[in-house]
Amino acid sequence: MDDIRAFAFGSLYENGEFCKPQRKFSEGPIEFLDSTMGAIGWNCISRIYYCRDIYCMGITWEELRSMGYVYGRPVRIDGVDYLCRCPQLGPGGEWERVVQATEGQVEWDTKEGYQFFGQEYIPGDGVFQEARCSVAGRYSLDMVSSEKVDEKNLNVGFRPVLEPIEPGGHQLCPALLKKPISVYLGNACLRGVLLDYTDYDLSLEYDPTQSSSQPDIGPAVVQADKKVYIDRSAITLLWK
Repeated sequence: MDDIRAFAFGSLYENGEFCKPQRKFSEGPIEFLDSTMGAIGWNCISRIYYCRDIYCMGITWEELRSMGYVYGRPVRIDGVDYLCRCPQLGPGGEWERVVQATEGQVEWDTKEGYQFFGQEYIPGDGVFQEARCSVAGRYSLDMVSSEKVDEKNLNVGFRPVLEPIEPGGHQLCPALLKKPISVYLGNACLRGVLLDYTDYDLSLEYDPTQSSSQPDIGPAVVQADKKVYIDRSAITLLWK
């Protein structure tokens, strides 16, 4: 992670209005549009763009997930396709490596101890403990804690991450059979080995440890043998 560059491009709109960093979230939806005077600031590290600021303060993790921005949603900015998602905050993982690689080299928005959501999901027991998700940034940039998935907190918001989508990332073909792929359904991401596909659905040898842990996976049926069948019409992105 030694290739670090600063960029400013794209604009974030919320409920049809231009959204500045740290602006309070109202009701959505969130959209990423082409660059304007108020372009978003990014630090690009090994071809992945990490937003320098935090947006939509007070949004819940569940609201972000329902819009597809926790695990990954395709967006187009200035004619380029990206997968827009939250960072992975697990110990020794993506965000920790980013912080270590950029220490002393770039500035991140850490004003007033604002926090931002990660992808990690901690299920509740349905009785004594509510479902929670990962957040980072309260006392230090990479200090991770948890938040209720449906709790509105004006100190917690959305730090977008953009991954460029390579040409051909949307296409199923025989060359992908028996190979690992990621299937994005908007509010979930399922990873596994592609077993078969038809004009209507596809089947994966599902790997739950590498997939989104939120149990609501929508138009997918998981079998006892860890095979999952997915309606192709619901797929927003296929990626190797």
